Amino acid sequence: MCCLCVVQLGRGTYFADKFSLSAQSKFAIDWVRVGDRAFVAALYNPPLPTYHPEDLLEHIEACVAEITHDYPLADIVLAGDLNQLSDRDVVERTGLTQTVRQPTRGANILDRIFVSSPDLYSMKCIHRHHLFQEI
Repeated sequence: MCCLCVVQLGRGTYFADKFSLSAQSKFAIDWVRVGDRAFVAALYNPPLPTYHPEDLLEHIEACVAEITHDYPLADIVLAGDLNQLSDRDVVERTGLTQTVRQPTRGANILDRIFVSSPDLYSMKCIHRHHLFQEI
């Protein structure tokens, strides 16, 4: 099932297609195509998943492989709460680079962002209490 989303990045507005790369509905992952060559995934891996972590890694690897096959110049972003999923395993299977270097929840880095082109993205953690103080 596809739907059209509107995404605002900087000063530009892009139309994005939300799509599923497979019928693996047991994973909480949504992929969005932004513009001509960017693909963004939002992922939630619960602390106690009903599936094996290896299955999720295989799914992520297959999705990235499909995108890079069909769109060799694609920029890929995989972001979300991965809980105990290993950064090393994601990096080894996908070739993506983990960009989060600061704790995102307490002293832990639970929310992570993996990108295919690290030179295109910058990342800064803004803690929720600071965000609300500035508003």
